[in-house]
Amino acid sequence: MHDLKPEAPVSAPDAELVSRVLARDESAVRALIQRYNRRLYRVARGIVADDSEAEDVLQEAYLKAFAALGSFRAESTLSTWLTRIVLNEAFQRLRCRIDVPISSIGRDGGQMPMADVIPFPASSRTAIDPERAMAQSELAVLSRAPSMRCRAIFAPFWWRAWLKG
Repeated sequence: MHDLKPEAPVSAPDAELVSRVLARDESAVRALIQRYNRRLYRVARGIVADDSEAEDVLQEAYLKAFAALGSFRAESTLSTWLTRIVLNEAFQRLRCRIDVPISSIGRDGGQMPMADVIPFPASSRTAIDPERAMAQSELAVLSRAPSMRCRAIFAPFWWRAWLKG
């Protein structure tokens, strides 16, 4: 027979849930996520100002939190610890953003070019090269794309992979 663990109630104390999560109890993972998800999402959304990116921040933060849960020393509440992880992840996303207005791309836009694009030999140095402008705009779009976009596809299953270790 399988040794089934009872469902972790959402009202269980944090310390109990943490010990059950460390024992790879799937119901305890669900209970922790259910308890803190709304608050943590609001924190992430308040910083990154984008629903989709806030979800990515939260997912990444949960992965980091569950990976480091063994080092949680309970010097602060679990809520505070999780919030700090979400804040750090959200601030890291902000630091990685590169927002370059399309109007400022080009040789006379006043900013450093994002990449070296080799101009056509016949292109003029004084006029904006259409090839360069197009390449720069594509690079600008790519640089703003969230990293780890593919992880969103596996969002419902990330914690199952973590549970399996």
